[in-house]
Amino acid sequence: MAEDSCLFCDGPEGIEDDLVKRYDHWTVFVNLNQEHLGRCIIKLNRHLVDFFEVTEEEREELFGTVVPELKVALKRSFDPDLFNYASLGNCVRHLHLHVIPRYKDEREFEDVVFRDRNWNSHYKPYDEDFEVSDEVRHSIATELRENI
Repeated sequence: MAEDSCLFCDGPEGIEDDLVKRYDHWTVFVNLNQEHLGRCIIKLNRHLVDFFEVTEEEREELFGTVVPELKVALKRSFDPDLFNYASLGNCVRHLHLHVIPRYKDEREFEDVVFRDRNWNSHYKPYDEDFEVSDEVRHSIATELRENI
């Protein structure tokens, strides 16, 4: 990828299958790594890097609609015990927020067992190589879409 290109502006490929919901200013999709079942990314629909440069309208939609709706969908779908949020921008310099459901006990979905190895601690380090099939990831997105 060229230095001046942006993963979230130029892609990512296949996001439609992992799409949870598009809003006026934000888009929610399922993260590729699902060690934390239901982990999602909320990305700003326009290119911006600094969280504190969002408009009032963008901020209101994020905190008043997008995050509350996603939390309800995650609760209905997978019943997490806690939520972590991360917005760092170190790897992808496009404003986005990770919503990381946390689980005291393991969960099973589509015959895959998900364990929160660091429950009651920081979500990192997590297994960055943890993979589920595309079909399972798409099923997670479908489950969330149906519950949002």
